Amino acid sequence: MDERHECIYVFSKEGAHRLRLSQEESIALLVLRLIYQEKRQGVLLTAFPLTTKYEIRAKYETFRLPFPGKTRFLETIKLFTQYKLLQSLDDEVNLDECRFRLFHTLLYALDADSIERIHERIRAYDLEIDEEELLYEMDETASAR
Repeated sequence: MDERHECIYVFSKEGAHRLRLSQEESIALLVLRLIYQEKRQGVLLTAFPLTTKYEIRAKYETFRLPFPGKTRFLETIKLFTQYKLLQSLDDEVNLDECRFRLFHTLLYALDADSIERIHERIRAYDLEIDEEELLYEMDETASAR
């Protein structure tokens, strides 16, 4: 029991209590966990971090990931709501302005070590892309001369 975050969780080293997610659901969970972490590092005026569909979409674009379609997004939101990972604060989930409350249970859906490793991989990937773009620009400049 985590009294600080007011939630109860079950932990098993073998992963016996884990839910198998599809690739899209796993990506959505990672995106939400990253947003949660970023919001928690900032100053919070509410007990739970809030985000919008627009912010979620922007995070997908940051990592150059395809955003799920309307139906798939709605199914994923329903699944995460069922497991108390988030709550929609607005009725129309498919609007970019739709707000979501991110619950502290996201801390236990993915542990911080996993998130940090993913963050490091993303940073390394971004550095590779920046280097490739720089080399490509240098090649183009050299070719133009």
